[in-house]
Amino acid sequence: MRFCKWSIAAFSLIEVLVTMAVIAAATATVVVVFPGILSRTRSAALSQVAATLNQSSSAFVGSGGQFDPQGGADQALLLLQTPVDEKSQQAGFGVFPLVDPRWTLQTKTSEGERLICVFDAAQKRPVWSVQDSGAGFDVLVDRSKSTPAVADWSAQVDAAGHVTARASAWVWDYHDAAATGSGSAAPATSPYAAPTAAAGLTITGPDTITTAGIYYWTGASPQPGSLTMAVGASQNQADGITQLQSPSQTIHAGDHTTLAVTLTRGDGATITKNVTINVPPSLNLVIAGPDTIADTTPASWTAMADAAASAISIAVQGYANKTALNQASVTSDPLSWPAGSDVLVTLLATATNAAGTVSATKTVTVKLAKEVAVAIEITPVLNASTINARGDYTFTLISKSGTPAHMDLTATASDGRTVSASLDNVTQMPVNLAFNPAETDRLDGTVTINGTVTTADGSKSVSQTAVVAIPRMKQPCQWTIATADGTPATFTMVVSAGGAPIYQWTSTAAAASFTTPMTNLGAGTYTISGSGVVDGKSFSADPIIFQLSP
Repeated sequence: MRFCKWSIAAFSLIEVLVTMAVIAAATATVVVVFPGILSRTRSAALSQVAATLNQSSSAFVGSGGQFDPQGGADQALLLLQTPVDEKSQQAGFGVFPLVDPRWTLQTKTSEGERLICVFDAAQKRPVWSVQDSGAGFDVLVDRSKSTPAVADWSAQVDAAGHVTARASAWVWDYHDAAATGSGSAAPATSPYAAPTAAAGLTITGPDTITTAGIYYWTGASPQPGSLTMAVGASQNQADGITQLQSPSQTIHAGDHTTLAVTLTRGDGATITKNVTINVPPSLNLVIAGPDTIADTTPASWTAMADAAASAISIAVQGYANKTALNQASVTSDPLSWPAGSDVLVTLLATATNAAGTVSATKTVTVKLAKEVAVAIEITPVLNASTINARGDYTFTLISKSGTPAHMDLTATASDGRTVSASLDNVTQMPVNLAFNPAETDRLDGTVTINGTVTTADGSKSVSQTAVVAIPRMKQPCQWTIATADGTPATFTMVVSAGGAPIYQWTSTAAAASFTTPMTNLGAGTYTISGSGVVDGKSFSADPIIFQLSP
């Protein structure tokens, strides 16, 4: 007895003969759907396409083909459009009706019926159906497409033991299989063996939803039948299948409810999955702060959400962004722009919570004058070497913007004494107010300084007034030194403060005495020392120490 080694245990030799007799006529046949068919009603057209694809898919698997469960609809369609080499077909492999190579799938985004492709693990092939909703396709005719190149199925033939079948034109030229036992054929094994029936209906998909989005569930039956998948008031239904996808369900931020997903089979069997929906509400986000910047004063902006966010940030164009965690607001660093700036600055704020991420934008106009005397500094500077005697003061007018400008300054003492100055194209200007040592009057009060800085084009002028307190001056002082017996001598007098001499006088001719000029001294402690020379001999007087109070 001859024994044949088959890799398809689902078919006996007689069954193979019958199958081949039925499909042999389709070996070189391409199933063509003419363009006119797509002009019929969508339901009829899609139903005919689904029936054609299911017929071809079934024959594809029956003649040794294998679909990738993860391959997707486009890959499955391409396999059904690809012809198989002639010698493999002579061995009974790859004999299935090809579908129109011009067919192409386009994802369905609008409402209406669509072609659905779901892989059926029991049948080891995709099952095509027409449904009202769900992830599906439209079928288009692309006239630019041609029949794909012939596929070589020698691997499938060789794996099944039909080694010599491709070597000759005789289809039944197989290797004999060794007899076993009492002459019965060796048991055949095949990857296409019928699956064991599942225990019952199942629904796969999320049990709990915490994020907004579009969701589906898939129902499965251990044996083909009429299946209905219902989500709320929406449902999908198809006959003769083992898997069915539910209608889509859109979940929004802030949804809190329970959803029933039900799978029902034609024999009345049914199961329900209760889905808990708990999606946090989305955040509202705004940016608070100035819309325009007209000077160099630093400004900042705050991103504010109506609830705490896991992360909230604000970014000012051209500067580093600031981020806060688990807060409802965040404030940017204080920012300023230089004189002459004329730009639009974009602010972007984002906030994230479990419901997702929201954003807000704001455009700020920054427009500053090109030349602006921002402020004036009037600084009194005391001449330290002569302050106690003369009372010299210097007042400086400064344009803080650093822009050359026209400057005017007037200093007026409380006794009516006035000095003034005016210069062009300068950034600072000093003015001095001095008191002559020979003056015997007293200055006890203040000096008022008025300064003005004007831009070169005259478009901007800033004025400022400063009042400076002047230390009180005391009674002018004089000292006299003399010889005890009236002998003429040459004298020297020295006034010191803090150990350092501040005044020194020397007589120009010999006399019995010498009196110093009138000297104005401020508050403090002073030492007066004197010496003289008579006939070349020196002598000195005991020093005098005295204090002047404020």
